[in-house]
Amino acid sequence: LPDNATTTTITSSATAGTINLTAAPTNANIFVPSSASTKGHVGSYWKINTPITDATTGLDVQGYVKITNVTNGYQATATVLKNLKATTATAIWAEGAWSAVNGYPACVTFHNQRLIMARTNKEIQGVWGSKPFVYDDFSVNNANDGDAIDIELASTQSNDIKWIETGRSLIAGTYGEAFIIKSGDNGVLTPKTT
Repeated sequence: LPDNATTTTITSSATAGTINLTAAPTNANIFVPSSASTKGHVGSYWKINTPITDATTGLDVQGYVKITNVTNGYQATATVLKNLKATTATAIWAEGAWSAVNGYPACVTFHNQRLIMARTNKEIQGVWGSKPFVYDDFSVNNANDGDAIDIELASTQSNDIKWIETGRSLIAGTYGEAFIIKSGDNGVLTPKTT
């Protein structure tokens, strides 16, 4: 999902391994606990803090975690999948677009060597594309051509995406109309050209 735009912060107990996350203020209620009917945020992915520059490659690598338990709206336990930058409180964080809370993509296709997913319960006009040839990686680090794609249809109506189809361009159909998703230069669809 888009980066946090509020003053709510997340503090991690460590930068690697199994960690505790604490949101402030405590009434922020950003984590949804499991219940009899839903897993809540358990199993969801969150990016936390700014990227770290990898010493080997020189590339920026975003730190992120997978939630393993939610105690309440402001406390959760997580496993670090990519090391975090620091343990200090940060307002730089974002919840993953797909989870039991937000829903999972309802439409799928392949386009320009990317796995394309569309529409969740939370983002009914959302479209995501994996990194080229890496169909399980939807991360965006620097919005380079090789990064994943995360876009929202530019529509004046709030109709949800019903289908997506590939061809010369990517086409997303809603109840009201069809949208052509293509690069500005009619080339390959990338984060820089959408």
